[in-house]
Amino acid sequence: MASNDIEQLMKGFHAEIGSEKLGWLMEQFSGNKTLKELFQLLWDVPESHQCLSVSLIKSTKCSEKAEKFRIDGNKFYKQRDFEKALRFYNMSIMNAQHPEYSKLTHSNSLVNNDVNTKMKMVENESVANQISPGKQEDTALALGFANRSAVLFEMELYEKCLEDINWAMTHGYPESSMHKLEKRRQKCIDAKKRQCKPRVCYLPENCRSVLQQILSSYFPTKLPELEESNSTMPSFSSSVTIAFSPDKGRHIVAVKDIRPGDLIAIEQSYCHSLDWENMGTYCNNCLVRCLIPLPCPYCSLVVFCSERCRQQAVFGDHWLECTILNMLSFLVLRPVFSIVYKLLKYPSYIKWKTALEGLQERERHCSPEELGLNEEGIYSPTDYESIYHLVTNKEKRPSGDLYVKCLIAFILTDLLKQSKRFFVDYFGNPFDPGKEDLLLMGETLFSNLMKISCNGFQLVEFQISL
Repeated sequence: MASNDIEQLMKGFHAEIGSEKLGWLMEQFSGNKTLKELFQLLWDVPESHQCLSVSLIKSTKCSEKAEKFRIDGNKFYKQRDFEKALRFYNMSIMNAQHPEYSKLTHSNSLVNNDVNTKMKMVENESVANQISPGKQEDTALALGFANRSAVLFEMELYEKCLEDINWAMTHGYPESSMHKLEKRRQKCIDAKKRQCKPRVCYLPENCRSVLQQILSSYFPTKLPELEESNSTMPSFSSSVTIAFSPDKGRHIVAVKDIRPGDLIAIEQSYCHSLDWENMGTYCNNCLVRCLIPLPCPYCSLVVFCSERCRQQAVFGDHWLECTILNMLSFLVLRPVFSIVYKLLKYPSYIKWKTALEGLQERERHCSPEELGLNEEGIYSPTDYESIYHLVTNKEKRPSGDLYVKCLIAFILTDLLKQSKRFFVDYFGNPFDPGKEDLLLMGETLFSNLMKISCNGFQLVEFQISL
């Protein structure tokens, strides 16, 4: 167990404050104090800053690791073990230093004020592991893409091979070897003209059909559609409606007979996270399995299935967690804790606080039945208002659970401050948050931790070895 994991931090904190003060602190969590009062109570204890504050260590790119993985991939490529070669080339690409990443393609779904703020933040932030496009000082990324394109060509995945060739050329592939890529590109084009169907040629014939089924699952399928949507909840069918009661809160009830197999809801998740072991093989944005991933430009932990998903994540949900995921690993905390940041949704503290003030004002004038619905009376799973009003079940939780979650919220707030990616102004410029800013953020992260356990769910995949 790491010396700075969450349990060790708590033990150090308890030893520092002593049993008498710890007993007094625990008593406060068994009372009727608000989340804000509880978080401020912990924040005002001097020993908490001494024992619970950890230095933020980002996940950095490493050219030496990238080169080692690429050499290992070359060994398997020569042995014609393309499956293992592909795996090592993927790891090489994930660890290679990445050129500056601050330009978006002209996509209407991405170009908005929030994205412009993120773009400004990317331009302002000095990222130590970035290099300029086309520089020759570090060609690890280009070499990784080039080598992977060779594997994809052997697997007869010609479209993906062409994409990797383009990435290699974009990221500074050596001019002296450019003729190799041009030759491979032409072979791909010729093969596509012959309309060759992709197959895995390095396996025995009786294994190909099985593996092809596995490979096909790496690409997303089209979701079904509701026959008739509910007017109040567009992501639900008309066979159910939203209801409210003091004991159950907001819930769904049936208004007509529902037959086995009827489609009731198709709802986009507000946010999500992957387990550590799946981060390198599943898209951080859409969760599809990635046979041929694109790396995060900043960290070496997550991957994406396409450039579109990468743009959406880098200038969206992944932005806040990117610099902090590595520390969650060091603290032996599950990646699910990164969701507390994703729940904030807004690109900066200033914009989030403005939205929060509006929600708090609306809360004072709305009945409990209306909370969670927007001003048009619609429940939207992607609206921050629906998340803000989710239950925490604070009153039903034991004091020990509240105490531990408050400690984790303290650590997460401190890491968010150190990341300098959320406490920024309207123009994306970082600023030092005051105590009131940090208390408001800590209270919110404290609340988010409890909302996740009450309202989140987990999808598990079982894999069978054939």
